[in-house]
Amino acid sequence: MRHSLGREFKNLERKDSTCLEKISQNKKLLVAAEKGDYENAKKAIDAGAFDCECALICAAYRGDKKMVALLVESGGRMNLLLAFEAAIKNNFLDIAEYLGKKINLKALREGGLDKSLVPPLESDSPKTEHYKTKKNKRAEECVINLDDFCRVDLQFEKNFYENIFYKMNDKTLKQMLEKKKYLKLKEEVLSRYELFLNESFGKFLETLKKSHDKFYERFLNKYGDKKYCCFNMIKNNNDSKKGLYAFWVDKKMVYIGRCKGKYNFDNRINLGYGKISPYNCLLDGQSTNCRVNKLIQKCLEDKKKVELLVLPLLDDALIINAEKGLISKYQPLWNVQ
Repeated sequence: MRHSLGREFKNLERKDSTCLEKISQNKKLLVAAEKGDYENAKKAIDAGAFDCECALICAAYRGDKKMVALLVESGGRMNLLLAFEAAIKNNFLDIAEYLGKKINLKALREGGLDKSLVPPLESDSPKTEHYKTKKNKRAEECVINLDDFCRVDLQFEKNFYENIFYKMNDKTLKQMLEKKKYLKLKEEVLSRYELFLNESFGKFLETLKKSHDKFYERFLNKYGDKKYCCFNMIKNNNDSKKGLYAFWVDKKMVYIGRCKGKYNFDNRINLGYGKISPYNCLLDGQSTNCRVNKLIQKCLEDKKKVELLVLPLLDDALIINAEKGLISKYQPLWNVQ
């Protein structure tokens, strides 16, 4: 019994010693990466350094391609995307290109959804996309694997909705005419509809439409007087994330969009496309929301299958360039109409 316990204690001591040695080597590796000391970095890796994340970000930030290659090939723990972003921000495009080819975007998803749920691509075109930032006059390259988009289930209401703008009742006609978009209509409104100036704006538009007065259309955007559907994403792990999203109809990608900054998939899909607000129907509203919702409504009316896929991404610049690149490459029908 004593001999057995003694052996166990010795094994634990050896494990503790090995763990402390690895931590020590991790520190040496980081110091070597900060100094650009390739030889000592290699020695630390050979001696058991396993946590390469901070060292890799540091090397990418400094533009040390040789060090980056050593760390990536070591197979230690690291976050390639953070290193990629560090290289991009400092304009080290050769390092960004190298890291881009190594990035596995599956690490950006939670839950590891089954790839069989993803609709197939329409062609056998390459999965590597190259994006350019015209604004910054430099190339930002990244590998985007479309198979890594994951499907999010949508829930559709059975009913369709019309005349949403009737509910625009928080302002009067007079107040709306003070807005920049409607100043050009002010003179005609004052001469023809002066009695309605203190009427709620929605009620004014409703009165005109019901009396077959087409003047109401001049307050609406091109898609503001359509039949709409109502839908939302079923709660999932990606609700609060930002990135790219794609609508598919009968297993064909028809629209690519993005949400960045303070916006996430929840407010972009559920509150944007999924539920058209009265304000979005107006000239200064979000006409894209109305247009895409109308297209989805028509698909549902024709008994077509509508699906939503999302790809969470961290960096706004990457999101913008990835969207441009995918639209340019695949020319989704609803993006290019």
